[in-house]
Formats: sequence, structure tokens, C-alpha cells
Amino acid sequence: RAGSASPEALLHALEVIEEQAQIAQHLARRAIGAETSLVWEETQLDVVLGTAIDVLGVAAHRKNIRLTLAGRPGGARVRRSTDLHQIVRTLVLNALAYAPAGSEVRLDVSVGPTTLTLEVQDLGPGVPEARRATIFEGDSTREGGAGIGLRYARDLARAASGDLELTESESGARFRLTWPRWGSLSMPPRSMPSAPVLAGRRVLIVEDDEHVALLLEAALSSRGASVRVVRDAGELEQALLTGAHDVALIDLSP
Repeated sequence: RAGSASPEALLHALEVIEEQAQIAQHLARRAIGAETSLVWEETQLDVVLGTAIDVLGVAAHRKNIRLTLAGRPGGARVRRSTDLHQIVRTLVLNALAYAPAGSEVRLDVSVGPTTLTLEVQDLGPGVPEARRATIFEGDSTREGGAGIGLRYARDLARAASGDLELTESESGARFRLTWPRWGSLSMPPRSMPSAPVLAGRRVLIVEDDEHVALLLEAALSSRGASVRVVRDAGELEQALLTGAHDVALIDLSP
């Protein structure tokens, strides 16, 4: 947008945007159950962290915050790098939301024989004692925050045999992520599709927004439901002639 970027810089930016869009699509489909296979790709840790910092550098620059990485990945390789990237992104964005302008958000990485540890530290107001027990349960005070970022990040970490926790800090907030190195755990079998808990159920979706309708259809179909989507009164009349439905999801807003 600055107008002074070189063609090479613009190409790199477009590649980053495309990669992040693919990651977002993958995570969204997994979250609704439309994509159930696990991603066990092997990637170098420094590549994952470098990409995350590259993506988040723009947000840090806008807030006049230094984003620094300390420690030596040492060529360590990790699995489920897409999930790891998502967790790092969540932690850094959370830190940037509370860090004061002119301060620093620091990422410290250390690598052990079987696990790696990443700590994300900001110099903001920190987490009050009253909220420390609920911060991973959907509790959010950030403007525009829905409270699902940290909860989902911890779920991803634990699903990979790691963990995410809030640790003690003299100033600001510090989150510690532990993650297994590639080869430290045996690879699990390919995950099976989610249980068809809605098998035999007929679901009618009344929704004129194509994107919302596709989202609901994918989530319900992946669980065995037979889904019929109608977008206007004419389609609704035809759908009702095909027989009874077990449940109808109706958009009450225009």
C-alpha cells in the first residue's frame, strides 16, 4: 500500500496472504467438522516462527511495538506446524492488543530433546488474579474479543501432546507453550470422520446468505444429517412438499 515496495516484496506479500488464507480455510473447516483428517506435516521450527513474525510484523509496526525472537531453534523440526502457527499467531495478537506503544513483545524459544518451549511476553497491564483461572475458558476483556482464541489455542496444543499455560511474570503477561519435536512421539493413525450423530435426521436450513448456508450444510452433513437449503419462499414451499423435517434452522433477520 505504501507504493514504494519492490516487485519482489509485493510478490512475497502476496505469497504470505495466499498461505494465510489457505491456513484459515483449513482451520475453519476443521472447527466445524467438515475436515477431520489431521495435518502431521514436518516443518522446521524456525520456518514456522519466521512466517508468523513476518505475518504479524505489520500489526506490530502499526502499533509501534517491537516484535523480537530470542533463542535458537537449532534446526528443530515440528509436526502439525499449521496448528503451531495458529497458536503463535493467537498469542502474539493477544500480546499486541495489550502491549503499550513503544514497548516490546518478545518470543523466547528453547529446544529440548523431545519438546520445545515458546514463551510470549508483553509489557502490558498483565492478567488480574481474578481472571487467571478463567482466561482459557472463554473469558475476554479485549475490545472485539470473543474469548475463543486462547481456549482454542490450548485445545490445539493439548491435542498435539503439548500444553499452553499462563505463567508468573513481574510485568505484563507471559504465556508458555510446550510442543513436541518431530519424532518424539509415534504418529497416530489417521483420524476417522466425526461420529455420524445426526444420521437419519432431516434438517431444513432457511438462509439467504450463501456463505452461511454452505457453512451450516458442511457442518451438519459431516455428522450424517440430510440437509436441504432453501433461500427464498418459493424454495421453501417446494421443500415442505418433500415431507417432514426433524429440525429447521431459520434466519430471523432480513
